[in-house]
Amino acid sequence: MATSARRPDAGRSSGPPPAELRLDAEVYSEAAIERARRAFDGLATIAVRRSGRYHLVRFSKVSPDAAARLPDEFGNYALSCLLVHP
Repeated sequence: MATSARRPDAGRSSGPPPAELRLDAEVYSEAAIERARRAFDGLATIAVRRSGRYHLVRFSKVSPDAAARLPDEFGNYALSCLLVHP
């Protein structure tokens, strides 16, 4: 199976969290990503677009309390949406 979520700065231990998350379109459905976007809407402005085989999720105006974990939690939530609402 292809990598499901990648952070552009994976492996770095310092610096700001990534502004963009790449989710493999072969794994993540548009419906699951949209459910996650609605669920996380109060923590950031979230824009989603398709680029080749990936959904690119861009975060802006991120709540300082959520900034460090938001991309990972967003990806996990979108994945759980696939399991709960296939």
